[in-house]
Amino acid sequence: MYYKACGETTKEFADRLRRDHFLAPHVKVAICGKLDPQAEGKTVVLFGDDTVKMPEYLESNKTYEFCIALGVSTDSDDIMGLKTSVAEGDMHDNISVIKDFMTTFIKNQKTQRYHPISAKKIRKEPGKKKPLWYWHKKGVLVDADLPSKDVEVFSLMDNYPPVTLDFNNYMKMVMRRLNLITNKEAFNIVNIIHSWKSIKLDKIILIPYQIKVSKGFYVRMISKEIRDQLNIPVHIFGIKRLKVEKILQ
Repeated sequence: MYYKACGETTKEFADRLRRDHFLAPHVKVAICGKLDPQAEGKTVVLFGDDTVKMPEYLESNKTYEFCIALGVSTDSDDIMGLKTSVAEGDMHDNISVIKDFMTTFIKNQKTQRYHPISAKKIRKEPGKKKPLWYWHKKGVLVDADLPSKDVEVFSLMDNYPPVTLDFNNYMKMVMRRLNLITNKEAFNIVNIIHSWKSIKLDKIILIPYQIKVSKGFYVRMISKEIRDQLNIPVHIFGIKRLKVEKILQ
């Protein structure tokens, strides 16, 4: 088990492990259960001949902690996106609405769509399939295009109370995390930072959760479901994978 740091891409994570273990270029490295650049946490990694075991590790259940950040929404549903909406007025009444949605909808979710900004490939035009993020960037992706998969939520806990932060202090955390991204051009970081700096907001509310889910569950999609169904501006902050549990065959 290895720890992927916040800001690392999957390739950067694999390259770091290669350096740390002094691996020859021909030695394969398999990351079992990829994490978004802004996510961090425990990850199963296989090397060399063991990479053939990757399929059995992809079936693992996973436990995450994260915060629903109430007050700003982005197109990526985390901080690595352009703002799409900003709250107006007091937001505290929305906390109970979100908590009810989490226990009634998310906790009982059996299918989940892929996120528009993800690596899942589909065919929108003649030719090869391309990732959803490619079609989103071209502006031709609609929700009806998003494929879905079976998921299961085993547990959902909100053991800690919501925290209200001064937005300027939250911005410092956002900027620190965005600046961890090495390839800023590839991820449009300059424009994303500009978008964040244009936000006029006094406070932001963080609602902490811990969730245990089956393979393939996208934590970022929780934010999109809240936006789509409740019309409340939110995004996901601080995804951390706490545990990976291999399913015994």
